Amino acid sequence: TFPAAAPYFDREKVRATGLPLRENIARAGQRSADFWSGPLRVLIFGGSQGAHAINQAVMEALPLLGDLIGRLRFVHQTGEADFEAVRAAYESAGAEAEVAPFFYDMPERYGWAHLAISRAGAMTVGELGASALPAVLIPLPTATHGHQEGNARYLVELGAARMILQPVLTAGAMAGQLRELEADRGALAEMARRAGEVAAGDASGAVAGLCHEVAWAA
Repeated sequence: TFPAAAPYFDREKVRATGLPLRENIARAGQRSADFWSGPLRVLIFGGSQGAHAINQAVMEALPLLGDLIGRLRFVHQTGEADFEAVRAAYESAGAEAEVAPFFYDMPERYGWAHLAISRAGAMTVGELGASALPAVLIPLPTATHGHQEGNARYLVELGAARMILQPVLTAGAMAGQLRELEADRGALAEMARRAGEVAAGDASGAVAGLCHEVAWAA
């Protein structure tokens, strides 16, 4: 999926294709010039079970946002365990938010959002790139060999994302990112452009072509 992974394998057996994804995820990245105006739309998710550390940081950040809260719109996938607490935190802060344990329409959510806050699994990073969505990534610290941090750094080095490591994930750090990016839509648009470059090309076609190549060689 990512060229940076190639050195870990036999170079003669590696082809960088990108991540094959559903077409409607790629369509989420097709945005008009005026897309970045208006309240900042923030999509927060942490995998099918949610991410407690992200949920907690967001809940604690909401009271720190002050008047900014009226210029933010949230969609937050919490997982089952934290759903009620997160919903109550948004309500207490007076924030406009759609909160659910799980969402089944992620391509539409990607297309709606200005910014994602999420973990950094390979599928997530691939989908963020395909949908040209800027992100603040909080890698899962227990991921094998630190691969989520490696995924996140790949996007950070391309200028497509920012990263907060979980040991330093605080309410202040979360609120600071929201304040900074809400105020600089040009930075978000540039991050989106760079994110879109991650998924440039036809990954599905590339994989299918390699399958044909190997089959005919046999």
